[in-house]
Amino acid sequence: MQPKARGRASRIAFVIAFAGLLVVLVSIEPALRYGRALSLLLSVVNAEDPTGLTHLLRHPVVEREATLALPQRTLRARVYTPETTSGERAARGYAMVLHGVHPDAIDEPRLQAFARALAATGIETYTPELTELARQRILPSTIDDIGACARAIRERTREKPGALGISFAGGLLLLAAAREPGATSLRYAVTVGAHHDLRRVLRYYANARVEDPLGMPALERANPYGARVMVTAYAELFFAPDDAERGKRALESWLSGKYKEARALAATLSEHGRDRFAVATDKARRAELDAFLLEAAASKDAELLAISPAQGLDGLKVPAFLVHGESDPIVPALETAWLARQVPAGALRASLITPVLRHAELSAPPSVGEQLALVRFVAAFLDEND
Repeated sequence: MQPKARGRASRIAFVIAFAGLLVVLVSIEPALRYGRALSLLLSVVNAEDPTGLTHLLRHPVVEREATLALPQRTLRARVYTPETTSGERAARGYAMVLHGVHPDAIDEPRLQAFARALAATGIETYTPELTELARQRILPSTIDDIGACARAIRERTREKPGALGISFAGGLLLLAAAREPGATSLRYAVTVGAHHDLRRVLRYYANARVEDPLGMPALERANPYGARVMVTAYAELFFAPDDAERGKRALESWLSGKYKEARALAATLSEHGRDRFAVATDKARRAELDAFLLEAAASKDAELLAISPAQGLDGLKVPAFLVHGESDPIVPALETAWLARQVPAGALRASLITPVLRHAELSAPPSVGEQLALVRFVAAFLDEND
């Protein structure tokens, strides 16, 4: 089956599965609660509910560009506002959706689709552009930015927003929620495919064995994308000083899918720099890339730990919801298994590792039990807005 055909078949399977589940759920639990969750999930896969029931719960959404004022600068953002059919504002709460390490940041189509779907449930949704993550860098400053964004939205709306962090933004979100201003500005924190310990994630990218709290290894082999993100983030270690900046830009272009531009930039590097670029991008030289990642994990131990929720969550009181795709090839699901142990019991509301998700996208058509678990998870964090 071709990829597009598989995508259509997957959407059809989701529609049938979730529509059937809705009929069951409305007979045993409040229809509104689960209808919102089902509406969100169906919107994410760009599918219509043949029963028409969830459509009745969706609001029209108006999008606009905005800025969020932080202490030292402003961040570009986009706001998705739910309205009634008469055009009146219909927000029942506020939330941020935080993009992961991706050059398109808030312009990435899947992020936009999710933010739009979340707003359609009645939650005014903000997507701030986290500058360093957009540049493929994971830094402590982004933790501060997340907390400052939450405070800015709280000051603007006079209500605490919830936040949903995708991939590495999820781990940073938990750290932001455990300190000021995030601790007193966030209503809840949801992580999707988050990291617990970046040192372990680097070892995973290097194809070393990594284990969950019970000693079980990762289910999925690492996707090369993650390794290249880390090489880009630590270009100063990978390239010689004279090549580091240009080498970094070449790798950023490669990660953005601009391969012709990346090769042109790489051609301006020294002979050694060109060879290092080849190590990062040539599958045949993966062993050399793995060796670098292990060296980086060792040399940047303290720096990686500072941006990992493996420490720093002791004071977390913001309600936390953790979800992870069982076969995630970017951040292994065992990271959320560790997070579930790290988040204080009083803050942890739900933790779910599911085959329905891959990384930050839906994966395979779910069984009835898997449907129910995911819908209940989504309904639980949506309830925090009421």
